[in-house]
Amino acid sequence: MTATYSCVDTLSSSTTLTAGRSVTCEISIAGVGAPSAGLADLDHLHDGNGDEICPKPVFTVGAGALLFTFTPQRHGSLGLARLRYNGQVLATAADAYSSLAFDLGAEVAVDVHAKRFLIVEGDPYPQTYSGANQVGDIDGTWTGFGDFQTTNAGLRWPPARTASTAGEDISATLLSTVTTGSLQKDITIPANQLRFQFRVKYFFTSNVTTTLRQNSFIGRVRVSMLDSGGTEVDVIRDLTMFSYLRGVVIEGSDRNQVNDGDIRFEEQLQIVGAIRPADHVTIRVRIEVDHTSNEQLWFIAPILQYAVTTDALDSNDLAALQAFYTAVATTAPSVVASWRTPSNGAFNGDPCFNRWKGVRCRFGRIVGLELNNVGLSGALPAAATLGQMTKLESINFRNNSLSGVWNWGTGATALRTVRIVDNQFTAIDNGGVFVHSTHTCLKYFNADSNLITALPTSGLLTHKALQRFKVQNNVIAQAMPSDFSGMVSLTDLSLGLNQFTGSFPSVLPLYSLASIDVGFNQLTGVVPRIITSGAPANQAPPTPNAGYPYDAVNHFQQLEVVDMS
Repeated sequence: MTATYSCVDTLSSSTTLTAGRSVTCEISIAGVGAPSAGLADLDHLHDGNGDEICPKPVFTVGAGALLFTFTPQRHGSLGLARLRYNGQVLATAADAYSSLAFDLGAEVAVDVHAKRFLIVEGDPYPQTYSGANQVGDIDGTWTGFGDFQTTNAGLRWPPARTASTAGEDISATLLSTVTTGSLQKDITIPANQLRFQFRVKYFFTSNVTTTLRQNSFIGRVRVSMLDSGGTEVDVIRDLTMFSYLRGVVIEGSDRNQVNDGDIRFEEQLQIVGAIRPADHVTIRVRIEVDHTSNEQLWFIAPILQYAVTTDALDSNDLAALQAFYTAVATTAPSVVASWRTPSNGAFNGDPCFNRWKGVRCRFGRIVGLELNNVGLSGALPAAATLGQMTKLESINFRNNSLSGVWNWGTGATALRTVRIVDNQFTAIDNGGVFVHSTHTCLKYFNADSNLITALPTSGLLTHKALQRFKVQNNVIAQAMPSDFSGMVSLTDLSLGLNQFTGSFPSVLPLYSLASIDVGFNQLTGVVPRIITSGAPANQAPPTPNAGYPYDAVNHFQQLEVVDMS
């Protein structure tokens, strides 16, 4: 069977797919006139940078085709979908994009089962920007313009155009006699503006007939803020461009949490930032080009616009964040200074644009809380409130004084990583993030060095996605669970420095486990035989992804560390 994909922007029906915007995909299966959603599963769904999208979308059926909707979070050329229907991975009907082994050229075989996507960069904070282009065309108003030529001749993209006084059509690159040069322009910020976006298209080509020299610096785009005295007070983004094979790699600082490092050819750079009226007076745009390696880089159509509104953050995210602050952060000095306004004590506007300490955002949603060693103390607020941060992916509360029960509720279904090491938690919620049916994304949970007295009684031992579970150096006083085989993805199990009783676990996940630490407990009984070189010749290997009494088969495939000290 062959699957044919049609994916469009959900709102505009455009075939251009943009990070941060909903995408609807329709899949027709050859020979299947009425597909069943219950038989369909996305074997893989990758974001623009190649990361797995999680949680996976749910299938519906319409007009004889399967439908699913998702919102890509990261831009790039590595978007991918692969459909499994009725247990079979389906081949993908050929299309111009999916048939390209574009990421590493002809060295990589094409996956005939994969539908590939290009995800273009989106505005990290949904916002309507109004007003005329403030930066103007690339012309003599830019410092360094004398080293550049402006023309469209010879460009494959955009089509050749005649430069006009309306601007935004002229393309600029270095003169043939110049190998390095820069363009710089300072733009005074109008009154009452609180956000800006800067966009510039670029086109990359090469005069080299053989493979390009890898990691060659070819250009840079830097946007910063100046105060009234002309001193740089804030670097919004500093993007460095390198040639790599037949593409461009974008690297650099990223204050607004847009993913970097995508391979690009004919694309657009977008920089979005906040304006603080107190000390932001001027925006400085600097563009550098380097043709030392015989490549050629053109910049096209720079656009700078402003917006006057500030609160684009999801209201539920904001309410949960404020409740979290009230419960555990009022005595954390660096958090107070960042999250509250000194003049009146009110919350400091939009956590994303005002860069609240430890808050990571993407497209107007909170995706990370990185509050390591900041002085958090007390018990967390109600789990139902915290669970309103439904796009939250990572938590790091290492080395604070949080206490009571760890419970983040059931709403945070995108949660992947939890680090609550070196706190004073006494318990882990039963269920919650460990319910695999709702929390399929959780991969890493580390609660070392707390005061936890018991493992959660439901969910944990059957969580199929969890890879690393660490609760060392607690006060867990219970019988050691005998069967961990339901944790089929588990690679690292760390239960040492507790008060577990009973015997060493009798059933472990054979095909994933690489390390197990049960040292410094109160275990008794026979030390098990653990052999990792394979099953005895007279015994068939166990069923893949199944736990198995290791003393009977001794067929661990990944196991490297066993600590029973």
